[in-house]
Amino acid sequence: MKLSYRITKYTDKHDNGSYYSHDQEWSSFFDVGSKVTLQEYIAVEELYVNFLMDACKFYKVTALQIVGLEVNGSTEYEDMLILDIGSIPQIVRDILRGKIWAKLVSPYLEFHFGYDFYIYFLCEDYKEMFITTVDTPLTVDAYISPYLN
Repeated sequence: MKLSYRITKYTDKHDNGSYYSHDQEWSSFFDVGSKVTLQEYIAVEELYVNFLMDACKFYKVTALQIVGLEVNGSTEYEDMLILDIGSIPQIVRDILRGKIWAKLVSPYLEFHFGYDFYIYFLCEDYKEMFITTVDTPLTVDAYISPYLN
């Protein structure tokens, strides 16, 4: 993939320009009840789901493949399983909630999931870049995914 972006809910920046969460900010589903309410968590989680779904729609991607699956308990997912677009919101939620970890890939784009609510979006398109047209309150910045192999 030629282009790589980091997607995050964070807006605070280090002096070097990288985004981060401050000590009082929640950074995982496990902070629900202590640093964030379930309602607030779900609202932000939905922003991430919408971003992925909007990217798939823009690039006309109708399925994504699970790659590098890591399971934290029981799951119905399998590594290399191809999911149709209707199954994508649930797997994104499961990844964000720490139930599983995986990359979601297609020939045109990839999503890599980092710790602390970072998602890396990779694409090859220079002509009609989704990134320049997406309407999201999430922070989007050019950043090389640390999960490239």
